[in-house]
Amino acid sequence: MLGNLLEYRRDHVAVFQRAYARYGPVFSIRLGPQRAAVLIGPERQRFFFEQADKALSLPEVYRFVIPMFGPVLNAASERAVRKQQLALIHSAFRGERMRGHVAVMADETAHWLDRLGPDRTVEINAAFAELGMNIAARAFMGPSIRARMDEFEPLYQDLARGMEFVLPPNLPLPRFIRRDRARRRLNALIKPVIEERRAAPGRHDDFLEVIANGGDSDETVVGMALLSVFTAYITTAAQMAWALVQLLAHPRWLAEVRDEIDRAGIQAGTPDLDALRDLTRLEWAHKETQRLSPVMSHYARWNASGYEVDGFEVPAGWMTMVCPALAHRLP
Repeated sequence: MLGNLLEYRRDHVAVFQRAYARYGPVFSIRLGPQRAAVLIGPERQRFFFEQADKALSLPEVYRFVIPMFGPVLNAASERAVRKQQLALIHSAFRGERMRGHVAVMADETAHWLDRLGPDRTVEINAAFAELGMNIAARAFMGPSIRARMDEFEPLYQDLARGMEFVLPPNLPLPRFIRRDRARRRLNALIKPVIEERRAAPGRHDDFLEVIANGGDSDETVVGMALLSVFTAYITTAAQMAWALVQLLAHPRWLAEVRDEIDRAGIQAGTPDLDALRDLTRLEWAHKETQRLSPVMSHYARWNASGYEVDGFEVPAGWMTMVCPALAHRLP
């Protein structure tokens, strides 16, 4: 009855690896009643990403974020709404706004280093999660929210722990009750900041300023802001942790990266965007980390229509998945 569901929840990459070794680059799995085709390799992944909002649909897969953030971004049912909201997101990473983000990163990292204490020993996943949250909240939502992190962060954690891919999201489970309570309190915390931005547009130059004055409702703006912080800090913290693990495991490469930073004269609190762009070896190290340990180990889409791949007919109503964590290690 459950198919591959339990082992998929336990270690989905292992499931994909075993199936790939036995069946090749196109195979199917069953997650309870839901069937899914899995496509492995660059050309099949190209098909997967090019078919977004065509044969492969986004909103059905992203419904799990609605209880936490509302029907925003990839969870929005209308394609025009998704495109408009994604354009707002992309605007936060262009031009001078990106320079502003780098300044926030540098300042928050310098403060974090100052607080490490004399032994300078940390549990890297927890430490980078805290640092990533501080950076994301300040860069996307402004200094007023950053100043209230003692209040914001526990609510945000309760919200994130309510994420569920399989169970109905309205079950009376304790973590779902805490999730809904946290969402209400976060709304009450953020809405006054939105009202302030709308009352005096132009006084701030951050992401919340852009979306607050983009014509959407308060609920939508809060959802977009919270979802942006979530995706930013979760992925950043995990990728930073893996990058440090990989560099420490390869001392020769770590030495080259540190020498490059020293030659550029960069200190923790001072880098700017142009200086960071010149750190070629550091960029290579990050990209290799993303290859070996991608934060998004697999992606899924809903089959809005059937399609053919490698001679197989994949029907509508299935899901289609790709797995970079496996594809990145193919010879």
